[in-house]
Formats: sequence, structure tokens, C-alpha cells
Amino acid sequence: MPTRRKTDHREIHRRRRSGDGHARPAEQPSDAIQMLQDQHREIERLFDEIETARGEIARQVAFDELADALTYHTTMEEGVFYPTVNVDDTHPWLLHAVEEHLSAKRLIADLLELGPDDESWQAKVEVLREQIMMHVREEEELLFPRVRDMMDEDQLEAMAAEMIAVAADVPVETPRAQLLEECEIAAHLS
Repeated sequence: MPTRRKTDHREIHRRRRSGDGHARPAEQPSDAIQMLQDQHREIERLFDEIETARGEIARQVAFDELADALTYHTTMEEGVFYPTVNVDDTHPWLLHAVEEHLSAKRLIADLLELGPDDESWQAKVEVLREQIMMHVREEEELLFPRVRDMMDEDQLEAMAAEMIAVAADVPVETPRAQLLEECEIAAHLS
């Protein structure tokens, strides 16, 4: 069994810049599913950080980090993972998943515009957390086991490399800016 190396959005964010101004991943994860699960744990941690942050500035900083993490995560899923695992029995679930992503992106856009001093900000964060945690549960309990049955370890490792390459195109300074551009329509699965 290959060694699992944890990769989260902060690792991707710390990528080295190449001469073309694009960031590059610092380390190759060993398995696409494990990488996504590690990101899920990081996203859960960031929601907890927002909840326990003291003061509006600390909440905004934690939320910005969450928005960046979700940008990397959705970029990897929509750009590589979902299209790769889009087969007859996963297709309906994946259509549902990209609609969930769109809903989350719209909430994030609202939250970035409002800021933690707005009276509805915390309620929107709670709704976002509920939506994301349900999505995570569905992926981990329904989709990921199916994908493990469909693909061997070499395929999952190759997919992880592709996902890192796609994430490397996300703007390094403010990844969430990309997410704000994706609020019109759900991602395509092809």
C-alpha cells in the first residue's frame, strides 16, 4: 500500500512560483481520494476556527482562508475528479454535487461582500457549513467508495497529480477571486 502524504490547501497555497507567475505544488499526494478527504478535514477545521475566532477581523481572516480552501477544493473536483469519475451510476450524483458547489459559491460571494459585521453574516456561515458538511458526508459515504471500486491505485495517483496541476492555475494571491467568477452556472461534467 502506498504511503499517504497529507496535502491540504495550505500546502498548495505555499507552492513555489515558476517563471510564468503560476504557482506549483510543493508535493505530490499519493491518492486523489485521500487528498480530497484531507481537504475535507481542513475545511471542517476552518469552520471551527471561524466559530471560535474572537473579533470581526479574526473571523474575516479565518473565513478568507476557508474561501481559499474551498476554491482549491472545488477547482480540483470540478476540473478533474468529477469529470474523471463521471459514469452512468455516478452521473446523477455528480450533477447534484456541482449544483451544491454553485450554491456554496453564491453563499461565499455573499459572505465576502458582507463581512462579519453584518447581522446576517453568521447565519450565512452556519448555512454554508451545513451545506458543505452534508456534501462532504455524501461524497465520503457514497461517491468515494464507488470510485475506489472503479479505479486502481495507479489511476488514483495519476488523478491526484492532475488535480494538483489544475489547482496550480488558481491565482495565488487571492484564490477566492476565482470562485467569485464561478457563481453564474454550475460546472460542466465533461
